[in-house]
Amino acid sequence: REVEGDVFFPTFEDQFEEESVLRVEPEFSILHYRNRSLGQGD
Repeated sequence: REVEGDVFFPTFEDQFEEESVLRVEPEFSILHYRNRSLGQGD
């Protein structure tokens, strides 16, 4: 849905990789993502 005042960002999803699911609730989930360009913390 769109709500007055919503802000739209350029596509960025392909820059991140899902690392883990931290919490799942009926109305939302908390996911941990890592920026692909930063590597694995070497």
